[in-house]
Amino acid sequence: LTLSPCCFREFSLLEFINGLEASGGDVELPHVVIRDTPKEDYMHHCANAGFLIVRNSAVGRLFVELARQKRLWPSIPYGYQGALAESILELLGFEHAVRGKTKLQYKSTCLPFLVLGKVHGGQTYADFCQCWRNELVRLAGDYGSRTSRWVRFLEPREQVEPGLLLASLF
Repeated sequence: LTLSPCCFREFSLLEFINGLEASGGDVELPHVVIRDTPKEDYMHHCANAGFLIVRNSAVGRLFVELARQKRLWPSIPYGYQGALAESILELLGFEHAVRGKTKLQYKSTCLPFLVLGKVHGGQTYADFCQCWRNELVRLAGDYGSRTSRWVRFLEPREQVEPGLLLASLF
């Protein structure tokens, strides 16, 4: 991502990463920042790999390694998109495990849709994305009110639009 210096007159990069609540006090920076997927996007849209910020931290490096390892798997539909989407769910599951306040886990529920496809052959990324959206709600909350200390989900059309998908506008 390259930002022109003229952009900084229009918005604060810190507010962009942390949201508007960042301007009022101490807020821990997230380890991964990604554009959220609105409900009105096509059902075969999951995590948008067109825009991603990864903090140079142990958690950020873990996320990169999770996604990198999956890129080597054969026949993953949409390649890095699928690897990124599954890794986001894994990271949210790890966050719940580390915090220990809930019993929420991610047990690779969506993985079979990503790597095995349908019973009669063929793969469907739309089935994976439907599972991904359901798990994302379970692990991070509903669209527009997701909560995670490790992953920040940028809401499309709320501020600067990262990774614009025209399908989101219609």
